[in-house]
Amino acid sequence: MDTSGFFNAGSWLIREGERGFGVMRGYFQIVRNWKLPVNICDFLNKEFSLNIQTIDWGHPNMRDQTEIYAWAREHQVKFFPEEYTIFTPKIQHKKEMFLELITHNKKIKFNKKEIFSISPINNCQIKPYHPEENSIKLPPELKGIHFDSSWQIALKLGCRVISEQFNSAENKEILYLTGKDIIGDYNSELKKINQIRLEKSKKVELSRIKIEEDILIKEKENARTNPEKKLYKPICDYLSDYFSKTRNEKIVFYDTSSYYLNKFISHNNINEEFGYYQEYKIKPDLVGFVVKDKRILIAEIKATPLSLKDLGQLRGYCLVANPDYAILISDKELSLNLKKIINLKKDILEYAGKKMNIGIWENNKMRLVEI
Repeated sequence: MDTSGFFNAGSWLIREGERGFGVMRGYFQIVRNWKLPVNICDFLNKEFSLNIQTIDWGHPNMRDQTEIYAWAREHQVKFFPEEYTIFTPKIQHKKEMFLELITHNKKIKFNKKEIFSISPINNCQIKPYHPEENSIKLPPELKGIHFDSSWQIALKLGCRVISEQFNSAENKEILYLTGKDIIGDYNSELKKINQIRLEKSKKVELSRIKIEEDILIKEKENARTNPEKKLYKPICDYLSDYFSKTRNEKIVFYDTSSYYLNKFISHNNINEEFGYYQEYKIKPDLVGFVVKDKRILIAEIKATPLSLKDLGQLRGYCLVANPDYAILISDKELSLNLKKIINLKKDILEYAGKKMNIGIWENNKMRLVEI
C-alpha cells in the first residue's frame, strides 16, 4: 500500500452508483514482473478473502492498439478501496488519497461487487492482432499467443483464482474462446471470432500507417526549418566512425531526437542489452550504443552559441541515463557567459564521476574544446 499502492481519481471505473457516477479504484503498480500480479491476486484471496477487480496488463493486446510500442509499461492490479480498509497506508498523502476514494464510493452508494473472474468476451472485446505478440519482452508463457481478455493472461500465468473457475467448467475450449461455459461448435466459434479480429486488425493497421506517415511528414518539415536537424546526419556519421576506431568495435550513433530514448530502444529491439532502458524517458539528439559494455554515448546538438541552458539540458540527460560519454556540440562557439561560468566552476561539467565534453563542429569535423 505504501510502495506500489496508488490512489488517484485517474483510475476511476465507468459505473453508476445509486447516488452518483464514476467509481474510484486503487491499484498496485507492478513493473516488469509478470508473475507478481497473479501472486498478489491469489494471496489476497487466500489469506484475507479479498478480491481484486481486474489486472490491467502491460501486454500488447491489452493496451493502445494504434501505438505499437505503448504496451510495454507497468501492470496494474486494481481493487475497490472500501473493501481494503483492514489495511491503511502509513505514508500520509497516500493515506489521505485512499480515504478520499473510499468517501467518494460511499457517497455515490456503489454497492455492486465486481471481482476478477472469467467473464464473457463480447464482440467489442475481441482484440486485433498486434505485431508485438511475439516480443522478447514477454515471458515464455505468453510469447506468440493472442489474448482478448485479462483473465486469459492470468490463466496462462497460473492464477489460482481463475484456474479454479476454469477447471470446473464442462466446455473448457469454448470457455477459453468466448468466456462462456456453453455447448457449441468450437471451430465455428473460432472462425467467427477470427473474422471479427481480422476486420479489426485491418482498421488498426491503417491507423498505424497514418500515424507513421504523420511522424515522417513532421520530421521532414522540422528538417527543413530546424538548423539543428541539418547537423544530425553528418555528426552521426562522424561520431560513429570516431568511436568505432577509438573503442575498437562497431558503434553506430542514431538520431533519437524524435523519440523518447526508452521507446527508441524498444522499437529497435536492443532492450535485452540495456536492462534499465524503461527509465530513459529523455530525448537526447544523438545516441550511440556500446553493446559489448551495455553502455550508451550521448551527444546533444545545437546550432546556436552554447549556453548554460544547453549544458543544463545535457547534464539532466546524464543524471538520468549515466552515459559512458556525453558531449555538447554546436557549429557556433561557446557564449561568453558559459565560458565565464565554466572557468569559475569547472565541476559543473561533472556527473557520476565522469565529465561532459564540449565540441565545435566546423568543416565537417569536430574540434574538442579544451577546458
